Amino acid sequence: MGIVSPVGPDAESSWQALLAGRSGVAATAGIDVTDLPVRIAAQVPDLDVAAMLGVRQTRALDRFAQLAVIAAREAVISAGWELTGGPRWSTVIGTGFGGVETFEQAMITLSQRGPRRISPYTAPAMIPNAAVAAVALDAGARGQSLCPTTACAAGTDAVGLGADLSGWVEPTSYWLVAPWLP
Repeated sequence: MGIVSPVGPDAESSWQALLAGRSGVAATAGIDVTDLPVRIAAQVPDLDVAAMLGVRQTRALDRFAQLAVIAAREAVISAGWELTGGPRWSTVIGTGFGGVETFEQAMITLSQRGPRRISPYTAPAMIPNAAVAAVALDAGARGQSLCPTTACAAGTDAVGLGADLSGWVEPTSYWLVAPWLP
């Protein structure tokens, strides 16, 4: 299992926090909420993502995809899987939206500097399937990559699709990840 959550950067610390009854809800950080009625959120705390993924991959991915890769790597390690030259892996990651931070930055750039200043990497970083693509590429997965984008049902849909895949391509293992990351 791999987890990156508001209560911990990995599965063990997240589990211990939940057992201790610790909440991940706190005052919102990094977002201007002055005009909003709600000023709390369950945000994933800052992590040294560049140390975990490398500078190049960190710059290429939106935060939701970065966290998906980190969680997937932890899941592989905790399962004791070897990813080198092995089975045909399929990857299923459900999400509610995709690269919100990348989209927001593109809209700011568009309004302040014009369309020619928008990065050519905007679309690949903000699309909902950016996380499933990043995880599959990171792991060398060669099976199907699917990304249900069904709001709050995305996690359940990802689990269902992963189960259904056993009849489609017969991979020996599945990635089942359901990030819901703004």
